[in-house]
Amino acid sequence: MKKFKKNKYLVIRSVLNEQTANIIKQTFYVKDRVLRTHRERRHISPYNNDFGKLGDDQCTPETFCCYGDPLSDSLLTFIKPFLEKEHGGPLIETYSYMRMYQKGAILAKHKDRLSCEVSATLCIEDNSWPIFLEAETGKEVKVDLHKGDILMYKGCDLKHWRDPNPFDTYGQIFLHFNSTKTKNIKKYDGRPHLGLPVSYKGSLGI
Repeated sequence: MKKFKKNKYLVIRSVLNEQTANIIKQTFYVKDRVLRTHRERRHISPYNNDFGKLGDDQCTPETFCCYGDPLSDSLLTFIKPFLEKEHGGPLIETYSYMRMYQKGAILAKHKDRLSCEVSATLCIEDNSWPIFLEAETGKEVKVDLHKGDILMYKGCDLKHWRDPNPFDTYGQIFLHFNSTKTKNIKKYDGRPHLGLPVSYKGSLGI
């Protein structure tokens, strides 16, 4: 708890076992394919993001992105006790977000919006693609995660990014929370409950 409060980031190892991480990974590879098939066959409108979307303002246009999927949103509830222990107080789930990065894709350097006060990035891949943080001292911190590990960090305070992805694809899940002490918070990011797409909360500022 003291380490997280001081540094505003912390690596927690082996939160998920390998089998669970593999199931999650495979699920999102399938969902990536489902969205592309829907788009290719014009089964859904190109403006429909309920099945996910391709690209956002932090990554390349071919990156599969998915907000509020029932599987990744369920991880919010599972992961929360690990984060609350280190945070030193109760948290409220806001939303999950995942990306399936293509080779060469980056995560642009940024800070998160208010709904991401306390965040965790979950590794579901065999290989390590480092994520970088800019500590409050200005020092650049490189973090290597292995399958089942999470990086807990204060996304609104610390800039974070990734250099170009060296692998053919790379899946990563982001889990976002607010402190219960934060004013004007919106539980579930303004949605009625977890598992609902972004259309249930209006426009999304990632």
